[in-house]
Amino acid sequence: MAQDQARAGAVSAQILQDLIEELGAWRVLGAVLRALTGVRRQPRDARALSPHIRRDIGLPPSAAPPVGRGQFW
Repeated sequence: MAQDQARAGAVSAQILQDLIEELGAWRVLGAVLRALTGVRRQPRDARALSPHIRRDIGLPPSAAPPVGRGQFW
């Protein structure tokens, strides 16, 4: 039992060391702190997007287009 825990700790330490070498200590520390504190980003609301962006990503318009007073063309 104790050997299994020691082996798992050694594997975890090696994984952490590999991440630090690949990404850098500050980035890994920031990810660990965000995971521990539970800070989550709020998903963006698609209703707040402009009509151009909505059209570009394939969403329907949020409201009917404005009606002009007179169409000359």
